[in-house]
Amino acid sequence: MGARDRLQVVEIIRPIKSGFTQPYQCRLEDDQIYAVKGRRALAEGLLSEVCAASLGQAMGLPIPDFVIAEIPAALIKVSTDAEVSHSLGVGTGFASHWQNACEPLTPTMRDRQSPEFLATLYAFDHWIANGDRSLGDEDGNPNLLYNLSDKKLVVFDHNLAFSKGYSAAELAVHAGRRSWQAIGKSGGFIPRLLGKMVTARLALNALVSDLPYEWVEDRPSFLVTAAAMLDRCDTPEFWAELG
Repeated sequence: MGARDRLQVVEIIRPIKSGFTQPYQCRLEDDQIYAVKGRRALAEGLLSEVCAASLGQAMGLPIPDFVIAEIPAALIKVSTDAEVSHSLGVGTGFASHWQNACEPLTPTMRDRQSPEFLATLYAFDHWIANGDRSLGDEDGNPNLLYNLSDKKLVVFDHNLAFSKGYSAAELAVHAGRRSWQAIGKSGGFIPRLLGKMVTARLALNALVSDLPYEWVEDRPSFLVTAAAMLDRCDTPEFWAELG
């Protein structure tokens, strides 16, 4: 699935206690469960989610399938949740396929993962100007889930990507920093990453026309700013900032 797929929310199940954006677990018309972000995430956050997810999937990162969710006024009106109209709201939202049997990544779990995967994720977050993936020796907020059934990671939560205030200094606490320092400059790794980024840009360009008009209208400069951030990968400075 991708951004051009739009599915209507048919059931609002429960709020997900997860930060500022206040997502909700919902059932969509395909009878699948999704984590849905709406009004509280703001247009910029929703655009960031769709663009980052599209880029990440095209680079082979394990980002859940997503669709644009249509949130009907009737569902909001009959909900007994006093916060749902402010958090989810009526209109369009970002819906990420719900992940079962997962738990937040710990430092111990992180250290068992593929260094190539973590180094790729490190460069990816720098590319999309996302400083929201911290994990030190004891704790952090990596926005990574460990799937207990297949022992693989799930990458999620990109509403803070494409931040104008992003600085490479934020990479100091990134969950993948050690892996980048270990293999990031090894033979052929950067050229392979750059090739993936070029392919991912093509995937993003293909979905731009399918983004909800109301999101783009609310943040008319978003796509121009995002494109400029992504163009950084063509400069030596971009790769030098990775450390």
